[in-house]
Amino acid sequence: MASLAIVLVSLLVSLQLELELAAASSTWQNSVCEHLPPFLYVCPNGTKARDTNTEPPHPVPPSTNDTATGVSSKDILIDPLTNVSARLYLPTLSNVPDTKIPILVYFHGGAFIIGAPWFPLDHLYLNKVSNVASALIISVAYRMFPEHEMPVPYDDAWKALRWLAQAKFSGSEPWVSAHGDYDRVFVGGDSAGATIAHNLSVRAAKEELPYGVRIKGAFLAMPYFLGSVLLPLEPRDLRKQSFYRVWDYLCPLCVGGVDHPYINPFGTPGRLRPLPRLGIDKLMVYTAEKDYLRERGILYGDLVSLSGWNGEVQVFDTPGEGHVFHILTPQSPNTKILIDRLANFMHNQV
Repeated sequence: MASLAIVLVSLLVSLQLELELAAASSTWQNSVCEHLPPFLYVCPNGTKARDTNTEPPHPVPPSTNDTATGVSSKDILIDPLTNVSARLYLPTLSNVPDTKIPILVYFHGGAFIIGAPWFPLDHLYLNKVSNVASALIISVAYRMFPEHEMPVPYDDAWKALRWLAQAKFSGSEPWVSAHGDYDRVFVGGDSAGATIAHNLSVRAAKEELPYGVRIKGAFLAMPYFLGSVLLPLEPRDLRKQSFYRVWDYLCPLCVGGVDHPYINPFGTPGRLRPLPRLGIDKLMVYTAEKDYLRERGILYGDLVSLSGWNGEVQVFDTPGEGHVFHILTPQSPNTKILIDRLANFMHNQV
């Protein structure tokens, strides 16, 4: 009888513990905490938690030979101290006429909070880009909020470029050493990743990479640019959107909030500031008609063109599409057009 009582007490204690753990794990998902979907939960006690509803149940593993494209991929560690890593993509080289192929250092989107190279749609997209563009792609898993505030993603991105430059000398990464064309190094990304690509282009004008490596060009797909004053054609409810509201959490030390150069390259209407110089030779900006961020992407491209910068600027606006359509709708004809244009951009074709 005593042993039965002990068992019952043990079960009750165990049940109570499970209930407490369940309650603790879901604290930020109840009505007490503010939900900024699909990015963040913010609680009154200051706790901030990533919204994991967009995360896949399991990461997509790399492949030695993708069944649809023949592209091989593998994961590497860029910096052991910070655990910054990347996924590399290498196309089937029998279809590549040149010995060396362009290098694209790519950054995923997600408002600096969600996303990873091993998310299914990102992995699918970069397999296609590597295949169509015959490019070696380095998709960087930079550190994100809430574990890390801005400008950590920008610093991690620069660290990835330094790793790439040092690999030219050390030969530490065989795919890069054997196949990467260091005269055609590009940076690119979608949404927040495009913002990273812009900031890398600015930094490259001020700071040299090792061993003479330069960024040839940048590809900005629907860049995540914000500002405190709405542009004439921006949606009137833009400042109510989650992607706008999370910025003050991402960068609490940013003077000016959404007008800080980290997220706003050109200032506000009536108080436009000169665009910083870009340390690249060519730029492609992609926008989408139904994207909340469309107007700032178009303005950015226009201002670069008018800035006196002597590089090549291409701006494309896609009708009928929304934010990061090339990731979310891989079968769309417009996605194919985007990938073809990116391939031509890296191969110096119009």
